[in-house]
Amino acid sequence: MKLKFFLSTFILSSMVFAADPMFDQQWGLKNNGQKIFRAEGEIRREEVVGTSGIDIDWPGIEELRKLEKGREVIVAVIDSGIDMNHADLTDRVFVGKDFLENGEMKDDTGHGTHVAGIIAANVDGSGVQGVTPNSVKILPLKVLSKDTNGFVYKGRVITDIIADALAFAVESNVDVINMSLGWPKLVNTPKIVRALDVAAERGIVLVAAAGNNNKDVPTWPCAHPAVICVGAIDNQGHISEFSNHGGKVDLVAPGEWIVSTHPKAMESRTLRVQGYEAKNGSSQAAPFVSAAAALLKLQDPSLKANEIKAKLYASAKKLVTDKDQRFVRFGALSIREALKQDKNTFASVLVKDLVTVDITDEGKFTFDLPLEVFGQPEKDITVKIDGVNASVEVVDNKKIIVSGELIDLNVDSEIPVKFTVEVDGKKTSTPITLSFARKLKRNDLIETQIDGIPVNALASINGSRKLSRVGMVSVESKPSSDFHGYIQGKSGDKIRVISIRANAGDEKAKLSDVTLEDHHQLLAVFERDIN
Repeated sequence: MKLKFFLSTFILSSMVFAADPMFDQQWGLKNNGQKIFRAEGEIRREEVVGTSGIDIDWPGIEELRKLEKGREVIVAVIDSGIDMNHADLTDRVFVGKDFLENGEMKDDTGHGTHVAGIIAANVDGSGVQGVTPNSVKILPLKVLSKDTNGFVYKGRVITDIIADALAFAVESNVDVINMSLGWPKLVNTPKIVRALDVAAERGIVLVAAAGNNNKDVPTWPCAHPAVICVGAIDNQGHISEFSNHGGKVDLVAPGEWIVSTHPKAMESRTLRVQGYEAKNGSSQAAPFVSAAAALLKLQDPSLKANEIKAKLYASAKKLVTDKDQRFVRFGALSIREALKQDKNTFASVLVKDLVTVDITDEGKFTFDLPLEVFGQPEKDITVKIDGVNASVEVVDNKKIIVSGELIDLNVDSEIPVKFTVEVDGKKTSTPITLSFARKLKRNDLIETQIDGIPVNALASINGSRKLSRVGMVSVESKPSSDFHGYIQGKSGDKIRVISIRANAGDEKAKLSDVTLEDHHQLLAVFERDIN
């Protein structure tokens, strides 16, 4: 597919400008100890003094222009559209597509324009500057707007809309796709899964925001094995208080008080500068990584997606110690180090699909995990696990089988462990929190049919309070797919688990009731987070 520019073909890279006037506020590019502002309640803002050097190790635009070799690298930004007339995005934006109404690309939330500016705002002596030089272009694909209601837009599930945008990006031969958005497994339809699969098969680098729930839980599209999942850090190098984290998050990048482009027609409520705004979120962190992937492709157009991922992962910086012991899979983005990386073999355990581990009444467990291997190992891969009594078997350098036993069944069911993978003399450690759960037996459930009551109308009682919605939790024991959630209540030494069986929108709900003796033996009950 041949793409068209929306704006003129004025070549900015042939001109020399002083640093853009707002560059000093862009601590993500160059952290000199700048202060940022963090909201405290509805009114107050706290000043946070930065730590010098906590940034993306940006080489600077003049150094990056040396990578330009006459080839353009295209980053698709699947988001809320873009301000096509923004001066700081001149000549950086292809004519994209609106997948909501097949209309104009107007950005009525400001989100997509902000993301695009982080990647590609011009160094032109005004406003802000993006990570990349002029050879990196943006293809905006609009899938969200202010009228998006939860995960639905005018009766259409947003994941089906996003799937259409992914297909368009594949057809357009883009190099990188940035998805500063997310959805729960509830709407992770076969169509969107297939669209992600196809994009990965075509060798496109996929980058997504980890989410802003301060959880160690899988979210989509981050949970897709081909996606680089990106969380946020502050200007002191700590994982942001809002950012998702854990072994399912691959990298972190700056995500607090990120100053970037904003639609000129919209009010700048935080920064108070027309056309620019400061925003927080893993949505702001993801485009830094997308920009890094684009730079690697600019440096070496022959690089495959897995080779780009390997360079980003192998070059990640160690995180600042977290007071809450939060972590991510590899560390913080370092563009300078990524550009120095050779095409070395790299391997790591892939833990994105692992939610809980079933245990027997005796505390024994067995589970397997895929190995993510980049390059051709010269020797067999070795893997060891620390933190739990278990052995690891490596199968054909493709997966591992972990077998072990919990000695004390009364300990916390969430246990931090670390996998260390060694390949061709290079070791990579992957931390993860393993959650163990006894398996509920389906034949122990007592079913009661409730006719004519929508699932979302069910309520729970807590003392004298009637809650507006059933408390959704899940006993993670791989129940059959027709069981969508649980509510639970406790009485004395017993715990009551009620499973709701119904599809979204059903007018009937079927409840299954089971009482477990000695509730402390129920090792894991997890709250479902659909954000």
